[in-house]
Amino acid sequence: MMTIKEMSELTGVSARALRYYDEIGLFHPNGRSEAGYRLYDEKELEDALEQNITRFLLELGSGFAFIGRQKEIIVAGKTRKIDMLFYHIKFAGNAHWHRFCPA
Repeated sequence: MMTIKEMSELTGVSARALRYYDEIGLFHPNGRSEAGYRLYDEKELEDALEQNITRFLLELGSGFAFIGRQKEIIVAGKTRKIDMLFYHIKFAGNAHWHRFCPA
């Protein structure tokens, strides 16, 4: 578990944004310290942000299709994982793939 400051430094998401996410119900802290400070889990924040981005893109309704998360690919002989993979039918003939990474 991390404090809000540690989570902010690790993710690049401001402490103010993390507090706002808690207020609007997008992402709640996993607990509180004895002093009442918010405590977070990095994986749960990543999941919440990815779900929000996925919902947003799919709500655009203009040809995006969600393929998956943490898709493994091999580039130049090295294994990589794509955080989020979307396909857009407008670009289907040109084989364009879009990678979205919240950070």
